[in-house]
Amino acid sequence: MQNVHKLIAWTALPFVLAACARQHKTASFHVATRSASPFCIVEVEDRTVSMNELLAIARLKAKAGLYAIIRSELPDTPYRCLGGAIYILQTAGFASVRYVGTTRSRPR
Repeated sequence: MQNVHKLIAWTALPFVLAACARQHKTASFHVATRSASPFCIVEVEDRTVSMNELLAIARLKAKAGLYAIIRSELPDTPYRCLGGAIYILQTAGFASVRYVGTTRSRPR
């Protein structure tokens, strides 16, 4: 009977590990950026934060093994806003930072 339990445990192990890996990959830390010239506005959890606050919050989240997503809410958000937020997130320890943004429509 004990061998049956071991066999069941070893058979279930890959499924348990796959579920843990899938859950880990879907967890993310969201940051929103926009610009109100000449300022960059950064939001975390619907709260406007400074770059120093972003660094402190991001350090805690990076330890949890999440990846970061930066969302730009306006098509003309300056790169310095996006680049600054990306730099802060990488400094905090995120190995992966993804960008999701709006695109400017191109003239034909």
